[in-house]
Amino acid sequence: MPASILLIDDEEDVLNGWAKALRPTGHKLLLARTAKAAIEIAVDEPVDIVVVDFILGPDTGVEVLNAIRKKRPLVKSILISAQIDRNLSEESVRGLIKDKVEVDLYLHKPVRNKELREAVAHLLANKEIDWRDWAKKVQEARESKPEDAADAAGRLKQHLKKNG
Repeated sequence: MPASILLIDDEEDVLNGWAKALRPTGHKLLLARTAKAAIEIAVDEPVDIVVVDFILGPDTGVEVLNAIRKKRPLVKSILISAQIDRNLSEESVRGLIKDKVEVDLYLHKPVRNKELREAVAHLLANKEIDWRDWAKKVQEARESKPEDAADAAGRLKQHLKKNG
């Protein structure tokens, strides 16, 4: 079953390049050049993966992903940037932004087509979590404290990874 992938970058050439790289996978590709457009798409469309640039004009990809996760807490994500030091490990990058948002994978620009396709395939293949149970618990958290739903989803995901 094809996944729905939201690609977000303020540079049209980069956005079109990512789309071209992923088109052969057969997944549904949704493109956004602004934070506002990306959030609107995520509200209207079921999105499985968000691929977002770290710098989006006045916004950051972390801020955009955080806003999307409030609407779609189960979405998987890839943060791409030329701004993050290529020598930093993935764990170091996680440490830098861990209080702001949970990101599944980090890629450095320029991203090779094969590397992007492999990252998407990896996220789609990583289904060890019982998504229905997780979705139910996230919904319960959303109903009890809507402003904390994204944080609850992140904590729940970490708990399930440790115990599952």
